Amino acid sequence: MSGTLANLNFELGRAWLTIEDGQSQETRQLDDKIRGIDPMVKDFIGSIIENKEPSMTGEEGLEDLAMVLKAYESTQTGLPVDLY
Repeated sequence: MSGTLANLNFELGRAWLTIEDGQSQETRQLDDKIRGIDPMVKDFIGSIIENKEPSMTGEEGLEDLAMVLKAYESTQTGLPVDLY
């Protein structure tokens, strides 16, 4: 997914963010803890078992889904998308 200041890249088993400001470029690998669905599912199941609120609210989940759908849109069109 490409934006005006950064690119979010995915390959099987890894993801990274490249940030550019016109003068420099920085690449950051995304931590396994923040990638994938497994941590979210484990948290959700744990919240049911422990009778507590999950770490992520439904509203936050919808915001994340909107970003993923924008990533798909950017991939399909090859154009930057507005995330806000």
